[in-house]
Amino acid sequence: MTADAPHRHSVPRQPSPHLQAPGPDARRDAAAWAATPRPGVQADGRLLADAGDGLAEALFTVAHDPDSGRPLVSDVALGIGLAGALLVAELASGRAELRDGLVIATTNSYDGLCWQFATALSTSPPAGPGVWLRVLADETAEWILEGLLSRKVWLIPDKTLLRRRPAPRPADPTAAEWAAVVARNQLSAGPRATTSDAALAGLIRALDLHHHWLRDHPGQHEPLKAVVRRLPQDLFDLLALVEHTIASTALTPRS
Repeated sequence: MTADAPHRHSVPRQPSPHLQAPGPDARRDAAAWAATPRPGVQADGRLLADAGDGLAEALFTVAHDPDSGRPLVSDVALGIGLAGALLVAELASGRAELRDGLVIATTNSYDGLCWQFATALSTSPPAGPGVWLRVLADETAEWILEGLLSRKVWLIPDKTLLRRRPAPRPADPTAAEWAAVVARNQLSAGPRATTSDAALAGLIRALDLHHHWLRDHPGQHEPLKAVVRRLPQDLFDLLALVEHTIASTALTPRS
């Protein structure tokens, strides 16, 4: 991965108190949206239900140049964003839930999209989402890349004449670029939009990637905002926490 690149963030929306460190009054059970089956989109604009699997890989793809594999955001922002994507997937699948502001694993099976993340959740003491975002940020990108390399979706080219180890990149740049196009088209999918579509849009905004992602599609900025607003409140708050964590980390002086 490359060194941290400078990036700007909009002023984040302050996350809800129940997603911060739990206190004596933290009694809201935020797992209700994950445990309750959600019907397809009706007149009220609800999203189609899905488990969120593939969300982290979709974000990883959007956050890298399809030809060179170069990250388009800093390592720190990418790590926090991917940790948020994996956390969304675990909550949406029911493999974890939020109780009194803590992430609680509901299964000992490590069958999630990213088994390292599922293992960490199930073998560690309960902690708040903000703790998980910071603790796992340094490892999530490597976990996702490992899975992509094992399935040959990404590859490491042969060494160059200068004997430098080339950076990993998509095995098929056209497929990687097309995946980003499909994700962008889902912003205006209407009744076909899923929770993952909206969560991906929110994470792209949290990483300040939307300007790059929509640079040739300025008319999509409002649909992006609209689909994010359709998310369940607890999931919306989690994405706001991701943005807040990225922004606060970027402002923290390095020791």
